[in-house]
Amino acid sequence: MNDSKISVRYAKALFNLAIEKNILDTIKNDVVLLNESCKLLHFNDFLNSPIIPISKKIAVFEGIFKGNVHGYVMDFLILMAKNRREAYLKMITLDFLKHYRDYNGIIEAELTTAVQISEQNKIEIIELLSNLLKGKVEIKNNIKTDIIGGFVLRIDDKQFDASVKTQLKNYRKELKKSVLL
Repeated sequence: MNDSKISVRYAKALFNLAIEKNILDTIKNDVVLLNESCKLLHFNDFLNSPIIPISKKIAVFEGIFKGNVHGYVMDFLILMAKNRREAYLKMITLDFLKHYRDYNGIIEAELTTAVQISEQNKIEIIELLSNLLKGKVEIKNNIKTDIIGGFVLRIDDKQFDASVKTQLKNYRKELKKSVLL
């Protein structure tokens, strides 16, 4: 079976359960915790290891998450381990969060800047984008010093690049064109 189909099916099953039981926000918070856990190198290695027995993986899941996540999420983790799908956990969490954003009409934006923006600036940008896009906006702020200054804003497959790096690159192209004429 296609890897993406696996993660989509598991994510959709958990999402539908959360809606059915009217605990969507609770499950979403637990999924965010799982997603953050998947970013840890050792946890990711643990999930992908074919030599660790399923019983050990279930014991580790219970040791880490029992009491920290809803019972349905705990059952979901155990089911994934029994079905040997634990390696897909990160993709499942990402698919679940996409379903959550779509369901709640949340638009995800990625803002890349050379330095960390202040919380006040972040709030102002969210308000501006919310008004322009007619929806609730969540911003993920990335820091990349190589853009020198300005920002790059990405929403879905659209990108607005107002970085100093890009402006310098464009000036260089224009200069080369004018010299060649």
